[in-house]
Amino acid sequence: LNAAAQTLQTAVGECPGRGVEVSMVGQQHAREPGPPWPFVLHVTTCPGEEKIVFGEDRHGDPDLLMHYVVCRAAGIAVRGPSPTELIGHVARADVVGYLRAELRWALQHASEAYGVLNACRALAYLERGEVVSKVEGAQYALERGAPHALITGALAMQQGDRPDHPPSDAARRFIVEVRHALEASQR
Repeated sequence: LNAAAQTLQTAVGECPGRGVEVSMVGQQHAREPGPPWPFVLHVTTCPGEEKIVFGEDRHGDPDLLMHYVVCRAAGIAVRGPSPTELIGHVARADVVGYLRAELRWALQHASEAYGVLNACRALAYLERGEVVSKVEGAQYALERGAPHALITGALAMQQGDRPDHPPSDAARRFIVEVRHALEASQR
């Protein structure tokens, strides 16, 4: 595993952009995903966040829930079976619970762009059952009447056209509103 971690870190560390996150999971855990979301290896090459984490040292990674969902929805098989053949279904209730927790976390720890754009993505999942990018989520939120200045501002921050900052009062209200909608959907 050390050799695999070093190879991944070197290979993806040279790619353009902000870096890459790679997780290796066991075949059985991918087929039947569920808590505690175990993994074999996690490598991150994002500048300032570089790390190698071995799964044997951890109980699991709750973020894998969404990685599985995204891979099933948008993954491309370079070789071998399709992602939907390799990765099992994750229940909608689990996804909604994760999105709620993510927005709660964003209010305390994330930037405005992160919180607002993830709230937009959560709306798209809640209302359409679709996993979308931050940009697609923002477009969806704008189409349904979300605050234009807030959403376009968050997009500008995400794209580096404006400095990002902790969530403003308007951003906090929007994120909380979406979180409440997620909670109401589970009653």
